[in-house]
Amino acid sequence: MRKLWTLVVFIILASLDNAALAMIPNMLLPISEDLGVSEAALGAITATVILVTAITAVGWGYWGDRSSRKRLLFWGTVIWAGGTAASAAAPSYLLLFGAQIATAAGLGSIASVGFSVVSDFVAPRRRGLAMSFWGLSQGAGGLVGGLVASQLGAGDWRRPMWVIAIVGAAFGFLYLTTFEPARGAAEPELAGRAEELEEVITWDQVPSIVRRPTNIWLIAQGFTAQFAYGSLLWVPLLYQSKVVAEGYDTATATKVGGIFAAIFQLAAITSIVAGWLGDRWQRRNPRGRATLSMIGILGAIPFFLLFFFVPLRELAVTEGGSTGQLAGEVLRSLVTNPFVALAFGASIIAIVLTSADSPNW
Repeated sequence: MRKLWTLVVFIILASLDNAALAMIPNMLLPISEDLGVSEAALGAITATVILVTAITAVGWGYWGDRSSRKRLLFWGTVIWAGGTAASAAAPSYLLLFGAQIATAAGLGSIASVGFSVVSDFVAPRRRGLAMSFWGLSQGAGGLVGGLVASQLGAGDWRRPMWVIAIVGAAFGFLYLTTFEPARGAAEPELAGRAEELEEVITWDQVPSIVRRPTNIWLIAQGFTAQFAYGSLLWVPLLYQSKVVAEGYDTATATKVGGIFAAIFQLAAITSIVAGWLGDRWQRRNPRGRATLSMIGILGAIPFFLLFFFVPLRELAVTEGGSTGQLAGEVLRSLVTNPFVALAFGASIIAIVLTSADSPNW
């Protein structure tokens, strides 16, 4: 029962960090107007957050292999929740920038330490399926965070940040009540012996880890993939801008663009199927997971290109409408507006294919 509680709390934590990342991209228009800065300046904040998250993840991961991962995840959560609260209170662009860097430093703990924790809960034969749920939770966090940001933040961009900061801090403290598995506890080769292992990673082992051919290719693939995946952060802004171009005000565009972005991500639930397929293929062929990921990534490219470049025309929504009213009108446009229908169809196929990557990576 305690393992189940641990997984539930951990999965929610993993979703909340993606909700925090979704804040600024979904509220860029109102933040830009309130602080009197350009959209490019706010884009620089998000780019820096991603970079700092990636760099600090290396440090968090290294110390996660040397010490208590529960303690590191707790402090990482406290740091990003505190940074998000500071962002909500920031009166200027520079202070918002600094607060977001603090947020990024904490967010780096979730991804790197998180992979390790999930791996030690689930045996290799079921690990793809487990990773699919973990990846799904992150996607769901980004989707929910985007909706919270775009709907609550259309009139006041600070409110959603306070909400995410408070909820994140609460679940950070709940994580202290969870169970921490021994390193390697789910590995068949270490059955019954994981608790006896005392060796921890040292700096002199890092070069050999980096030089391993599989890791070189994974790093190269991950680096280049982020040019594409990084652009997905801006889907809310893309559609908010398209709504503005149709003549609607910023508040309406923020809400409608956020709803569009959430709908376009719904197909991410198919990552569960991709994780299950990866497990089955891997048991038959050691190249199974890699092949499935390759097919998904390459196959998604033309559909993503179509999704990004299809125009938005003849949009009919109520300016200043409530979230419920606008959501109904957006859903109706999926079948009445050919431009929206084409974008939706392309996004569904692209995300179904791309979902093969995360659980098998």
